[in-house]
Parts: sequence; structure tokens; C-alpha cells
Amino acid sequence: MNMSDRADVYNGLLDGMMWAEGPVSVNGAPPDPEDLSFKDFFDKQGAANIPIDPSLELRLSNVAYAFVEACVQEGLDPVEYNSAYLVGVDLWLTTHGHGTGFWAGDYGEIGDRLTEIADRMHFDFYGASIETEDGDPVVLMD
Repeated sequence: MNMSDRADVYNGLLDGMMWAEGPVSVNGAPPDPEDLSFKDFFDKQGAANIPIDPSLELRLSNVAYAFVEACVQEGLDPVEYNSAYLVGVDLWLTTHGHGTGFWAGDYGEIGDRLTEIADRMHFDFYGASIETEDGDPVVLMD
């Protein structure tokens, strides 16, 4: 793993969030029950049309950078086991307790060490938001 993997880790982290979580409210109202995940919600809205709050984008980017930097410093190369994109997805799943992630077996003997790094980087996005194409606020987590 090297610092050039940061963008792919970021994209995986963002998609991991969209896949694993669900919107809390849309324009102040509960989301449609069919919107079981951000991915479902974004697919309906058109993912390319959903602007992400710049502060959320910055936080995700900082976490991806810090994780890649920690792996480089510790001599770990998770991309030997998975793509940098999937490392980002697993980073989200590990840090947010989704019952899978680095420790689940795909990363061989370094899985536990990656989990330890991820645990040091736990972050929350409570109150973070995005907007629909129409400008309606979507709260990601309360």
C-alpha cells in the first residue's frame, strides 16, 4: 500500500458508508421505508446528483489518508489481499461495528493489526448531511 492508494480508499470508505447506513431524515421528514441504505436512496436520486457536504468529504478524506499513512508506517499492505477500494469499504465496516471488516478473514495474518489501526481511527458522522438534487437536506446520522 502506498499514498497513491488514498483516493481508492476514500471512494471505498464513501461507498461503504452509503451501502451500510441509511438516511435518518429527508427535508426534516422520515425517509421513504424503501430507502434502506444510502445506496438505495442515492440510486433513486441519481448518485452523481447528490452533493456531499464539504465537511463530510474532508473528514472522510482525512480518515482515508490517516489510515493509509498508518499502514505505510507499520509496513502493512492490505492491497495484497484486496483492492484499495475494498480496503476503504472494510475500513467503514470495521470502524462502525457492522459485524465484518478487516478481522473477518480476507486479510490473513494482518487482519487483526488492520482492525487495531481502524479502531484508533473511529469517527462518527452524526449530524453530517448531504442534499438531494432539489436542495432538500438529508441527515445521514442523528
